[in-house]
Amino acid sequence: MPRSALRDQLYDRYRAAAPLPTGGRVEEKQYRTAQLTALIRTHFPADLQARILDLGCGAGVLLERAKELGYRDVRGVDRSPEQVAEARSAGLTEVVEGDALAHLTHLPAESLDCLVAFDVLEHVSKPELHAWMMAIHRALADEGRLILHLPNGASPLGGRVVHGDLTHETVFTGRSIAQLLAAYGFQKISCHEDRPVGAKARVRLRRLGWQLIRFLLRLAIAVETGDRDPQMVLTQTFYCVAVRGRSALPPPPSSATATEKPLL
Repeated sequence: MPRSALRDQLYDRYRAAAPLPTGGRVEEKQYRTAQLTALIRTHFPADLQARILDLGCGAGVLLERAKELGYRDVRGVDRSPEQVAEARSAGLTEVVEGDALAHLTHLPAESLDCLVAFDVLEHVSKPELHAWMMAIHRALADEGRLILHLPNGASPLGGRVVHGDLTHETVFTGRSIAQLLAAYGFQKISCHEDRPVGAKARVRLRRLGWQLIRFLLRLAIAVETGDRDPQMVLTQTFYCVAVRGRSALPPPPSSATATEKPLL
């Protein structure tokens, strides 16, 4: 797919132009530390020597927290020159500037134990997803872990995030991301709400408030559709964790055979 001039312009000025919820790296770290700590402790490999890549790492806040928690082999790549400069100014020499897909493609096969893509795949168009998923599968070792963070198209409140950034291309739900991952050899797929995390009083109040809102949202969905699944993911953003299967992926058919009927 040809590169988009609009996409290049937005990414080149992403930090300055994007509607970020915080004003800089320090504020972002304060805003996200509890959230990222919970993510790392819950979903990262137990082995502190695990080979970890943060794809689209931004200013490197996740990498910095992972290093603080003892992980020794962490790296990051980001398309935005502004965010890479911020990461490097914080001492994160493991962060490089570059196209994430190209970086993945040039990695040795099965060279990663964990790949994190925090707010990345929603920036990828559907025609591009095949190349991304093949590259992710190739880079991860057997039983390697993929951790995604995504806007939630299934949330009644999700439009605020889904349409809040011009660089968003694809909207996922828990079901659609599971559909994609299973098609590319991933197993043990689980999706998790991105709920308020932390011990401060205002965070505890937010958590209680979310429980009430979640109950009302579930009630509304149950009334309309009859769906009473207690595990439905309703937060505006969500996590998805999956494990790379051991089998190699067969190549997709290059074109329809003569006996296949065209899609209408």
